[in-house]
Amino acid sequence: MEEQDIALIDRYLNGELSESEEEEFRQRLAEDKDFTQLFEDVRYLQKGLERAELEKAWQVIQEAEAGIVDTARTGAATFRWKVWLPVAASVTLMVVAAWFFLLRSTEPQALYAEYFEVYPNVEAPIYRDSSAKDSLTAKDLAFRRYADEDYDMAIEIFESIQQPDEGTLFYLGMSYLANDEAAKAASIWEPLIGEAEDYKTQVQWYLALAWLKLDEEEKAKKIFEVLAESGTAYEERSRAILKAI
Repeated sequence: MEEQDIALIDRYLNGELSESEEEEFRQRLAEDKDFTQLFEDVRYLQKGLERAELEKAWQVIQEAEAGIVDTARTGAATFRWKVWLPVAASVTLMVVAAWFFLLRSTEPQALYAEYFEVYPNVEAPIYRDSSAKDSLTAKDLAFRRYADEDYDMAIEIFESIQQPDEGTLFYLGMSYLANDEAAKAASIWEPLIGEAEDYKTQVQWYLALAWLKLDEEEKAKKIFEVLAESGTAYEERSRAILKAI
């Protein structure tokens, strides 16, 4: 069963699910905590594999450039190869090196860029059929805008909700952070740190990332230290960030 779930999650992350399948997927995320944990693990693993591939590409290009230089020194290569291959390799190296530097940089902003991903909607199902429109609440509409990445409208609707619950506040902050408004996200999440239950670790993780984006390294570090011993899906990532800062 877990293998099927992993395959399903992989299809979701690659954008291969139909609209109805996506709705069922999000509904399951909202109802099944074990599935949500597996989703977090798979998403983290996939990102780690992408980083490993980038590092491998960096190594291959370095070795290729070294080989080109050696060949040029022996005079075995033709003039054309000696002229354009080093240039092409150098340009490629510059591009890959820029990405590699971004991944390895210890600057808070770079770490934020590396680890930030918008948290999926696991709170409310997205109804697309017209027959359900009349029964949609403000919260439903906000999550529809959130799913469509229309964060400005999602923020407007989330903020209109009277007596917002924990989930609403978490996704309001998430909308702000996704909208590049880290200070507003932090102002919403900071009061939730000691009160959140269902979204406790998510609030901690994303608030710490918001502090990184705001160059509040010490504030971020305190939260990452807690998460590094939490036994959650954010434990390894928090430890990696702590090593980098």
